[in-house]
Amino acid sequence: MRVEDSGRAGILYFEGEPRWEYKFILRALEDDKSLRLASYLQTGKKQHLRQGIQNKEELQTGYPRDRKALFGYKAVIIGCMEASFFSLDQLKMTEEFVNRRGGGLLMLGCGKTFGDGGYLGTPLENVLPVVPAGRAALPEDSEARAQLTEYGRLHPITRLALNEDENARLWGRLPAVHWNLPPVAPKPGATTLLLADVQGAGGRQSLPLLAFQRYGRGRALALSANDTYRWRMEVESQYKYFETFWKQLARWMISNAPDPITVTLDRDSVPSGGSVTLRAEVNDAEFKRVNNARVTARISRAGGKTEERPLEWVGREDGVYQAAYHPKDDGIYTVEVRADGPALEKTDATGRAEFRVGPTNLEYINPALNRELLQKLADGTGGKYHTVRDAGRIPEELTYSTANQATALVEKDLWDMPALFLLFGALVAAEWGLRKRHRLA
Repeated sequence: MRVEDSGRAGILYFEGEPRWEYKFILRALEDDKSLRLASYLQTGKKQHLRQGIQNKEELQTGYPRDRKALFGYKAVIIGCMEASFFSLDQLKMTEEFVNRRGGGLLMLGCGKTFGDGGYLGTPLENVLPVVPAGRAALPEDSEARAQLTEYGRLHPITRLALNEDENARLWGRLPAVHWNLPPVAPKPGATTLLLADVQGAGGRQSLPLLAFQRYGRGRALALSANDTYRWRMEVESQYKYFETFWKQLARWMISNAPDPITVTLDRDSVPSGGSVTLRAEVNDAEFKRVNNARVTARISRAGGKTEERPLEWVGREDGVYQAAYHPKDDGIYTVEVRADGPALEKTDATGRAEFRVGPTNLEYINPALNRELLQKLADGTGGKYHTVRDAGRIPEELTYSTANQATALVEKDLWDMPALFLLFGALVAAEWGLRKRHRLA
């Protein structure tokens, strides 16, 4: 069973109880054409609601029971669902989903997750970016305002405005959420994007509201609040901060999740008469690398002919195939890689990539700032490297450089210059003439 259609990335959302957060998350993501949110809501004892499914079999038995079905998604969201709902094998599969498949995992704040959810001691304990903190308990429903960390000011998830200062100002205006969980702390390798300033029995505490860490090939996030819907309900309707936040969060979770067949090129821009190396990583439905597949690249140019090239297993890496291709004509080329073999009988995965052939302007290939190179050039030529923020100091620091032979510093005493001596003599003669004329001498 495939869980993606028309190029839409599949996200699995498991929620343990009907609540406002579930409703507003579904609304925020329903109009995003790049995503497909398949949700499972537990509405009562042995009762549930499925939404966004492709067919009647999807999620019919609850959380996926085999890796092929789970690994078909690119991200998993766990709402107010205790660990005992899942079997041990399902928890192990979820750990492998992040570690081996490279998927994204988000756990939402709730007493059944970070509180008494029982995830400590399970395979997900190492995956999550936060751990319980041994600090004073917090009063129930403590209010907390989201505060951006320095990393959060620039991160794509928490970017409500392009300008850093405006972004921080918008976050400061958002309504407070409620913290009703035990205190948590980020793990040493985790990155905190949002902090919550919470009043506890021992005083105010600054706790991680949104944090993430890399785990294996994937990413795991923890959102400690359970009512971010207040950023929609208590904000004027024309402001879409809640929708922007959740769409950016969902897209970031899936952005690094690979497809079963991943195609990469050694260059995106190929000079006329040059060559490009096609490279493909081939995995089966459980994202185990396959070495005995028949891999073929179908290469086509807009308005031109289509040709096929076999890709050979490189031998040094499991599941990696490559081949060199020499395009004859200039233009935009599309590469579509397919694989088949005993381990891929029930899969229909393809990988795609594009490259351009034609005259290249090297300065346009990678226009991004290369700070390290600029600093080396400045140091090597006796200059200084300045950013835009300290550009105002440049006039004060402009000096002659002796680092090369293009300039030379010459010092002369002003009193020993002929021009000054002649001027001095002319002034003395003029004074003497004036004094004689007026009979003052």
